[in-house]
Amino acid sequence: MKLEGQHAFITGGGSGIGLACAQAFLADGATVTIAGRSTERLEAALADLASLPGQAHAVSVDIADEASVQSGIEEAHARQALTIAVANAGTGSAGPFLETQSEDWDRVIQTNLNGTFYTFKHAGRAIQQSGGANIGRKVHPGQTARGTARPRRPASGCWPRARRRG
Repeated sequence: MKLEGQHAFITGGGSGIGLACAQAFLADGATVTIAGRSTERLEAALADLASLPGQAHAVSVDIADEASVQSGIEEAHARQALTIAVANAGTGSAGPFLETQSEDWDRVIQTNLNGTFYTFKHAGRAIQQSGGANIGRKVHPGQTARGTARPRRPASGCWPRARRRG
């Protein structure tokens, strides 16, 4: 198992690409902590992940709230040292761009931009305490941006697995 002993923190891990990433990391031997706002969605995801090898945990996190992100990462890191972070959570604005209200745009920026920053800021500190590893951010389906303190590679193929699973 390529990632045995590794621990991945995945935002937006309750569904879609985030859940597919959790499945891929578990299949490769990592422990995963999925994070999201909906406890119901996280519980359903944990039930789905239970059939895979390894351990899966969930933390309720509002990615747009730095204190919530920090608390979730600290909880995950206390369970097992974090070595991998995936900032997958995101949101969009409903409706045409030219009709987007400023409040909706602020929510998108707070979640997609600031939430990614909060995740890497706090996960990066935890990962640094663990001796360094991979920090990944989905920038486009099929791509991952990585900053590495040491040359380890995370499980790949999250996007194709998400597409196959629906």
